[in-house]
Amino acid sequence: MILFPVHVFDNLNQTKFDIEYRTRFERRLDKDFSKSNRDNRTDLFQRLRVGMKVEGNDHWTGFAQFQFGHDLITTSQKNSSDESRDLLQVYAQRQVGDNKLTVGRQKINLGSERLIGSLEWINRSRSFDAFRYQTPKFDAFAASIGIQNLQPQQARIGVISVNQKNGAVSLIFKHDKAPQSIDHWTLDESARGSLAGLEYDFDGALQKGSNGGKDVDAWAAHLQVAKKLGSKSRAGLEWNGASGGTSATKVRTFDNLYPTNHKFYGLMDMHAWKNLNQVAFTLSNKARADVDVNFRVAKNWLQDSKDAWYGATGVPNRYAGGAFVDPTGASGKDLGMEWDLETNWKKSSKESVLFGLGYYEPGHFVSNLSGSGQGQVFTCLQYSLKF
Repeated sequence: MILFPVHVFDNLNQTKFDIEYRTRFERRLDKDFSKSNRDNRTDLFQRLRVGMKVEGNDHWTGFAQFQFGHDLITTSQKNSSDESRDLLQVYAQRQVGDNKLTVGRQKINLGSERLIGSLEWINRSRSFDAFRYQTPKFDAFAASIGIQNLQPQQARIGVISVNQKNGAVSLIFKHDKAPQSIDHWTLDESARGSLAGLEYDFDGALQKGSNGGKDVDAWAAHLQVAKKLGSKSRAGLEWNGASGGTSATKVRTFDNLYPTNHKFYGLMDMHAWKNLNQVAFTLSNKARADVDVNFRVAKNWLQDSKDAWYGATGVPNRYAGGAFVDPTGASGKDLGMEWDLETNWKKSSKESVLFGLGYYEPGHFVSNLSGSGQGQVFTCLQYSLKF
């Protein structure tokens, strides 16, 4: 941070500037699990953020942050680029003790971010235009989407969340008109703690309401148990499930809302918390004080064989013939296995380096639709700097 006094306005104490820079190289081979379609792709992402925080004498703070993103894309057919320039955040905040009122465009991360998060992994991360009031026990906000790729223009959400000893209970209302009318409620409960020498993490949600004139009857759940293996290692076993499918009168596909899915269902971003059944084993090791190594292997199925296979963005994954969905259910439920290895080096409080490697071994559902059993490979190398 760079701090200097501001004398222009008497009610201001100081102004702070911050700068964030991040670059990431990604290479993905055979995303559609077929060698016959030449879809190998390389991305070189650049992201720059410049923020300014103004602090007043009467508990008020103002913050603005500009974000520039650039992606250089290389495929076998052509090279291209994509740019974005956004006012990612601009808000006023009043804080008295531990109570905060924040008005304007802001990042919102609710709990673990499984339902609402800022999605920091992608270049053009998400922010909300919101009124938000927070206390140590209570969190409430009403919001629309401020910045997001493929921004839903008409979506609105209202949230009330109450913190408990080991977690929180949240009630989320969503209203949208595109591509059809949606009005539904999501009741979510999370809990984290330890029991009998094991660490546990639970998140469960029920969803009711209407979607396109049909009743919504959906659910999602996450459960992880983990155990420390000495002072440097930790092993875990987890299950992630979410309902799927649609009938003449009901929508059972869980609406994952506006989450940060990259954190939870695999490095390769091939899964969302919808129409999913996933069992995963994780192993982490602190190789050095500044280096973490994480391994994850997951077996994946569809909950409903007639519904789609949804990626981290919440839309169906695709192959050369269209979306990965078989309305007949004849292709089965077996999606396959994902193997991930990730290393994080926190070089300092300002610098970090991340390396990731993933391999997706397709199951019967994938190979039946794609016509191939070719595995998908993903690798990334990221450098981050803040000052």
